[in-house]
Amino acid sequence: MSTNGNSCFQKILIKDDETLRLCVEFNKRQGKKIVLLSGTFDMVHVGHGRYLEKAKSLGDVLIVGIDEDKKVRERKGDDRPINPEDERLEMLYHIRHVDFICLKRSGQPPKHLLRIVKPHVLVISKATKTRTAEELKNLQQLCEEGGRVVELEPQATTSTSA
Repeated sequence: MSTNGNSCFQKILIKDDETLRLCVEFNKRQGKKIVLLSGTFDMVHVGHGRYLEKAKSLGDVLIVGIDEDKKVRERKGDDRPINPEDERLEMLYHIRHVDFICLKRSGQPPKHLLRIVKPHVLVISKATKTRTAEELKNLQQLCEEGGRVVELEPQATTSTSA
C-alpha cells in the first residue's frame, strides 16, 4: 500500500480485530459516541463525502469499514471494484470526517464488524436495499445498549454502481 510516506494514514488504518476492539474500548471509555458505517467506496464522489459528513455529525468517532476487493467482486461482479482496495482505503484517509478505517474481508461472518464495534450509531444507506422493520431491529440489537440505526438517503445523484 503506497501512502507516499504518510505515516498518519497508518495511524487510522486498523488492520486487525484486536486493535479495532482496543481502539473502540479506548474511545468509549473517553465518553465518545462511536458511529459505524461500511461500504465499497469504489469511485469516491461528492455523495460519499456528504454521506460521511452526515454520519460523522451523529457522533464523535467515525469508523468506516471498506469491503476488500474479493468481497466486492462476489457481490458486484468480476468487473468490480474499479479501484483496488489499497487506493480506496487511502482515498478515505483524505476525507476529514473519517477517524478510522478497516478492511472488511470476504471470509468474515455476517455483521462481523458490527459485532466488534457495537457502535452507538450504525449508519446505513437507504439506497443499498430495502430493509424490513425486523432487519432494522436486529441491526439495532447489535449496537451499543441504547444505540440506534440511522438510514441516510443518497447524498447525490451520482452512482458508481449505475
